[in-house]
Amino acid sequence: MGFGISFLNVNLFRHAIIESEMCFNQILFMGPAFEARDKSDACSEVTYGEGIAHVLDAYARHIHPFKYIACSKREASILLSLWLFFNAAAKLFRYLMIDQEIKVVHFLDEIQQLGERKSIKQYLINGFLGKYLLCILIKIVFNKRFIYHINGDGISTYYAKQWRFGKGIIKRLFFLNDMVLCPSEEDLTFFKSEFNCKRVFIISEGIELLKDNTDHFIDEGLIKILYFEGALPENPNNRSEVKGDLKRDHNCMQKPLCDLLYLMVKNKERFHGKVKLLIAGIRTSTDYGGVGEKELECQLGVENENDSLIRKRAVCTRGLGNKQIYDLIYQRHLEGLVTYVDCSTPVLKDSLLKKANIVLMSEVNILGRTRYLEAMNYGLPIIATAKGNNCDMVLNGINGFLIPPEQRGAAFSAISHFINNPTDASLMGAASKELVKKFDIQNVLLKLKFIYLNFLN
Repeated sequence: MGFGISFLNVNLFRHAIIESEMCFNQILFMGPAFEARDKSDACSEVTYGEGIAHVLDAYARHIHPFKYIACSKREASILLSLWLFFNAAAKLFRYLMIDQEIKVVHFLDEIQQLGERKSIKQYLINGFLGKYLLCILIKIVFNKRFIYHINGDGISTYYAKQWRFGKGIIKRLFFLNDMVLCPSEEDLTFFKSEFNCKRVFIISEGIELLKDNTDHFIDEGLIKILYFEGALPENPNNRSEVKGDLKRDHNCMQKPLCDLLYLMVKNKERFHGKVKLLIAGIRTSTDYGGVGEKELECQLGVENENDSLIRKRAVCTRGLGNKQIYDLIYQRHLEGLVTYVDCSTPVLKDSLLKKANIVLMSEVNILGRTRYLEAMNYGLPIIATAKGNNCDMVLNGINGFLIPPEQRGAAFSAISHFINNPTDASLMGAASKELVKKFDIQNVLLKLKFIYLNFLN
């Protein structure tokens, strides 16, 4: 009898595998260009890419077969973007003509705009007009089903900033497509309230769970807080296009870091010997192909002995080459409290996450939920601004603290809590390790398979 039950379970398992493979045979994925990681990579436990790049890397590694067409590249020039779009449209046409198994086109997207950028490239290529045209080709010309999958924050803000024409295109796209996949309850509510969508489901960003637990020992009472600096687009090819957006984005992302350094200056004596802030830069300025320094206006308020404001003109480069931050660290004698660290490679990032005791998230986060998942995966408590769709990853008082955006002193209270209660760092870190299990990439893909199978049947 036991053998019969075991045999039945094996057959059901085999049937599930065959069914899922047949399911993925019928799916064609589209989205931005990305570099897939080698499946035999020695650093398989290190997260590669962030935001949509991380999602695509995970899908490419775990979905078989993974049929994919890249149709955009965020940092590309207008001409290159046009070429990518029309090339992708031609590939899509050829795929749907030749591969008769394909029933669904799954389009993955991410809203990355920080500022109010009203350009031809934004609307025609990287905006929703191009996606709407692809949707028409897929739905009307080939009679296939279309799934739009948004990853990360920003869709509600992006939609609110659109002109009437842009809003009309977005509404038509979501009316025409068959299903919307979004990462959080907040996004689900937005799509259901603003658009006439046929189906809306939540699909979280997944992560490969680490096999080993990391011991984040607080060495001699010194709490190491890891802060990830905001990331900008990679490898800019067109200098004239980058200049305006770079200035706007960098100013936007510098403010939270300036506020954090102001906090360190103000509480230098309180934090001395108890806190070490590790500012993780994404890459050195030399990685940008000689783009060079960009002069940025960034007013940093630091109270001096006469309670007057020191206003500095910042000469910044992207990533680690931030002269203003270096100057502030040395001029205000913060060397014992603050240091810049390099996390430009997955191995360096892995080392930093193992070394840290707490992760402090930037208020400006354009790369989705990847950094939250990384911190949880390494068993770290998180201090974050209660903003966007992070409330399902940071439970206030359980695996970290959520700071109200309007309360400037809340970050000081959260850091002070760990100084006064150092054992809570380990307890909250263990809670993070448990909470991240629901974001296991295998669980995420299992839900995706279930959605596909019900959708196709």
